[in-house]
Amino acid sequence: MSIMDHEGFHYNCTKTTREGKHYYICATPNVYCKGTAIMMANGTVITKKPHTHQGNDIDSINIDLKKQFRSVLVDRARNETKPLKSIYDEESIRNPNAAVLYAWPTAESSMRQARRQHVPHLPSTLRELGEYLDLNINKYQCSNQPFYHEWIVDSDGKFNVMFSCHDLINSVVHEGGTELHADGTFKVAPSNPHCRQLFIIHLIIQNHSIPVCFVLMEAKTEASYKKVLKRFKMKFPSVRPTTIMIDFETGLRNAFTAVYPEANLFSCWFHYIQLGYTRYDLKRTWQQKCSDEEVPIMYPRQNAILAVEDNPTIEDAVDVIEPPIARNLIPVDQIIQEPEVNIVEGMSNYSLLDYDVGDFIIPEDREMGIWQQMFMDGSEEDEVPFVQVPENLYELYPPVDEENICTVCRVAQRTHALVPCGHRVLCGDCVTQLEAQRCPLCNIDFVMALRIW
Repeated sequence: MSIMDHEGFHYNCTKTTREGKHYYICATPNVYCKGTAIMMANGTVITKKPHTHQGNDIDSINIDLKKQFRSVLVDRARNETKPLKSIYDEESIRNPNAAVLYAWPTAESSMRQARRQHVPHLPSTLRELGEYLDLNINKYQCSNQPFYHEWIVDSDGKFNVMFSCHDLINSVVHEGGTELHADGTFKVAPSNPHCRQLFIIHLIIQNHSIPVCFVLMEAKTEASYKKVLKRFKMKFPSVRPTTIMIDFETGLRNAFTAVYPEANLFSCWFHYIQLGYTRYDLKRTWQQKCSDEEVPIMYPRQNAILAVEDNPTIEDAVDVIEPPIARNLIPVDQIIQEPEVNIVEGMSNYSLLDYDVGDFIIPEDREMGIWQQMFMDGSEEDEVPFVQVPENLYELYPPVDEENICTVCRVAQRTHALVPCGHRVLCGDCVTQLEAQRCPLCNIDFVMALRIW
């Protein structure tokens, strides 16, 4: 026995004899003690040198409780795929006393190290990922069905891995989902295995977007899109979109046109506006090349409105708008040839300049920078849907003396120092109301508190 707890003292074994005697020395944490003991062959424990401190059975119990709690956390982190914080929260509910002794910041490092040691080898390519998932098809499930479907190879030899849920798609189609949106994202695409984008297909129900299919793609080519969409249509024949909305990517548009020729294909107005701001930088291009300060504001507005106009002269207007950008910008009245257009049958005619672009924009979905570029022309400050920050924040929120304010209530002044750590961090009320007699700063138990004048 290398470790022994006896009468509130914690011992480590230093020597074992042939007669079966075990020699122990005191190993109580945070205490310097030369106390020793001998365990005879028959199990009798004899204290040899006296201890320089009192035995504490509670400390021994706490140490065992802490070790058991840590062992459970490490085992679950090693064998489960849940987030580590979720595992800790679940075990903290089961063992609240142990959680007080073993806090999350301390437990996180041990749990993360245990999980890291048992993480499987990451595949280097999407093909290796697909082969691994073929052998473990039930590892990831949705509605008790495999979430992984297959890996796909296009005509150029590029690989794609498809994930989706049959029950989810059938439920959405059953509710009347005939509008399909599709787009790719790059921020969450993994770097290992190498992946160009995560392509997501959404179905729309009552103006709610439901993601139903996820595809990891090595390439953004028309061949890859066409192969993926053909496999999607083959696996889910119940999906029959009447309306499809995508961005302006040529390969993606051609693929949807070929696979779903009966659907009406539309482009996203948000991507249209985003493209305009990406191509023509307001601050560095327009303002440098145009002396008229109002023209840089006119161009994005008129360009945004053109996309929602039902006017046969729009293509001509765009041709007028685009070329002068490289040289200079021209006022709006020189661009629009026929300002009067019939918007909706039965409504009066509206001038193109009478449109309020804000009607087509959800402010919550727009970055503050784009909003300022489009609307902050000096006359519409009240229309910006953001709270104005006062010039002097100190008048509303005066600075707090952090060195002398109580760390618990954050109201009263620090008046008491704790013994033995010596930290002056509490006021008189908080000293008496603490449930655990521990210093809030260093977490060491204190025996008394002294008023500091």
